[in-house]
Amino acid sequence: MLVSLLFDLSNWTYLFGLLCGFLSGVMNALGVILEKDAVNRLSAEQRASGVMKALVRSSRWWAGIACGFGFGTVFLLTAQQLIGPALVPALTASSMIVLALASTRLLDEHLRPLECLGVLAMLSGMVLLGRLRLDIPAEHVALFAPGLLLRLTALSLTLGALWAFVHLAALRLNGQLRGFLLAVSSGLPFAISNLWILPLLLTMGAVFAGTANGVQTLLFLLSCLILVGTNIGGVSQTQLAFCHAAASKVYPLQQMFIQIAPLIVYAWVFGYDLSGTRWWLASLGVVLILFGALSLGRAHDILQLAGYSA
Repeated sequence: MLVSLLFDLSNWTYLFGLLCGFLSGVMNALGVILEKDAVNRLSAEQRASGVMKALVRSSRWWAGIACGFGFGTVFLLTAQQLIGPALVPALTASSMIVLALASTRLLDEHLRPLECLGVLAMLSGMVLLGRLRLDIPAEHVALFAPGLLLRLTALSLTLGALWAFVHLAALRLNGQLRGFLLAVSSGLPFAISNLWILPLLLTMGAVFAGTANGVQTLLFLLSCLILVGTNIGGVSQTQLAFCHAAASKVYPLQQMFIQIAPLIVYAWVFGYDLSGTRWWLASLGVVLILFGALSLGRAHDILQLAGYSA
């Protein structure tokens, strides 16, 4: 039995898929560590003259971007191809554990017991949402169905307004609390970006084949602009958050809206059923993620925002 298990090609494919999912999380964590280390090396003068202006000249920072957005993405797509989307979120969420452990040794960061509990809560919530399999097959999407693009635009504008509000609120603060809010707001552009990947994919074929009509071409160009703009904004704001808070806290806080937004997309934008047991599991996942975010951001400090004066 052991021999047949070892030499069964399907088992090796499955194991390789698991490995790719785990390596995607490791690459994401390594990317965050390298980016944070590059930010830590900036002098006060460099930070004052512009964080991104200094970082684009850092080979260490570019190595971090390559690990997270390059190698991490390759491993992620390979894992999804080999084992499907159900297990991948749980495997890639391992990046938070790797980051929490590695940052204590490499970045001299430390997590308190409540903050460790927060990381585990967010990890559990992400795994739970991943197990719900909220996949939306592209072949089942009628992109130009009445109301779909309107709901997609409405959600994008709402997230964009929330992004601006949280970012401006963060700029009124100082110290770690500014970093925490910058981390939360930096997840919003990535959440918006995720909304427009499917419209991009659904219009790309017709555009490059030369058969697209005016509406398809306009939607393709709009999707490209949104993806480029939001990702640049998200990366830039993440580096600002690194200037004020530990990477082991910034990354989990950033994931809050990225993980919760797909529920709204699944149930409201595309109108898929999320009732019964699935609704309760989704609610539990959201509660765990929010609890983790509050634990990492120190709930008592966040509650003081209401009485904060600039």
